[in-house]
Amino acid sequence: MGGSGELGLLVSLIGFLITIVVVLRSKSAAEKTGEAVAEVRQKLALQTAVFDLNRVLADVDELKALHRASAWEILPARYSSLRRQLAAFKGTYPDLTRKQKATIQGIVSQFSEIESIVEKSLATKQTPPDPPSLNRIAAEQGDKLNEIVIAVQQTIGGSKA
Repeated sequence: MGGSGELGLLVSLIGFLITIVVVLRSKSAAEKTGEAVAEVRQKLALQTAVFDLNRVLADVDELKALHRASAWEILPARYSSLRRQLAAFKGTYPDLTRKQKATIQGIVSQFSEIESIVEKSLATKQTPPDPPSLNRIAAEQGDKLNEIVIAVQQTIGGSKA
């Protein structure tokens, strides 16, 4: 009877060890799945960031067209909208580098200054001084945004814009 008790104990230990191995493998598979899901979520967030920035770039191009058309009355609202979009973008995407966040803040400041120039001109019923320089500033800010788009696309393995 002693032999069968020892054999039963041995079988129980082997079964227990197999159970531990299976549990560890399952845990490892679950962790890998969790990591894969987190990576997919991050890539989706970055792709959304690229989409959002491209939309802002289109808005910058529209601002330049509105400058050329001398549509000064509607521009302050557009500048304000653009600044809100950029502020929201900066707050929504925490994976941006400090430099990218600082660049976005600089762009917000530039469009705030342009808005102030246009508002003052509207108040005095005059054309803003040097409208081509406003377009030059807007174009420079658009170029800076495009650099961020390219950097984010490279992060997710996308192609350059």
